[in-house]
Amino acid sequence: MYHVHDRHQALREIYRVLEEKGTFIFDDLVSPTQKINKIARKYVYDRLLFEPIFSLDSYKDFLAQLGFMVLATKDLKEHLHKSYGLLSQLALPQYPELSAAYDQMCEAIQTDQLGWGYYLCEKVSDRLS
Repeated sequence: MYHVHDRHQALREIYRVLEEKGTFIFDDLVSPTQKINKIARKYVYDRLLFEPIFSLDSYKDFLAQLGFMVLATKDLKEHLHKSYGLLSQLALPQYPELSAAYDQMCEAIQTDQLGWGYYLCEKVSDRLS
């Protein structure tokens, strides 16, 4: 989802076109804090063309405001850290600058500048039923 320019509008559209009782499952990068330091801004947000819009909880709140029943969420930042750590190791021999960027992403994850969330939602228009 972080590749989508207007995530708010995309989520509204997903809710609109999803059938009643339809399931929407996705994962996305999240921003645990709105105060992004310069290094995280350079190596994570600017590099990925990603803006800090949602935290793990504010994503859940927005989905609920749209009308989704949020059935499950999971903080996946531990897995994100492992992935970028491995990418850093693999890139190091031939691409040391890329490896350094991946290391900075790991640092951003460790300092709560970057996260990753999983969401399982269901469209339920009539919550009383």
